[in-house]
Amino acid sequence: MTATDVNINGILKKPNQIFFSASRTTSQRFGTVSYLIYDQVNINIGGCYSNTNGVFMPTVAGVYFINFGFFTYLNEAFLVDLWKNDGEIVNRSRRIGTGVSSYTKFELTSIVYLYVGDCLRCRVGSGNVYLESLKQTCIFGYLLG
Repeated sequence: MTATDVNINGILKKPNQIFFSASRTTSQRFGTVSYLIYDQVNINIGGCYSNTNGVFMPTVAGVYFINFGFFTYLNEAFLVDLWKNDGEIVNRSRRIGTGVSSYTKFELTSIVYLYVGDCLRCRVGSGNVYLESLKQTCIFGYLLG
């Protein structure tokens, strides 16, 4: 690293940075065949995450780290996927039976190669899940390289 790689405030100046983090402004239940939308953008370097439809669409090709969380709704069975280009399953979280307590938190982490214009979104395939406000359930992702 050289002095030209850091700005006057000590922040690393790296071209093509992509990082986003979003949560919910209000708690909401999402049912079968719906997309999870984290509508409160906390940070969106690169402007690749849309809080209106929950889509992450990179402007730089590369390997991305993606993590998102949700709660079970009344501990029902569920199926939640991280979808690429509205059809390819990148990662899946599934519970066939019901759980013990009212709500259980789940996190799904993926590392995926994305091209410019690819589309990632979180999809509820069956059952119900719950996104909680106050940053208890979030989505975040960043370009690894």
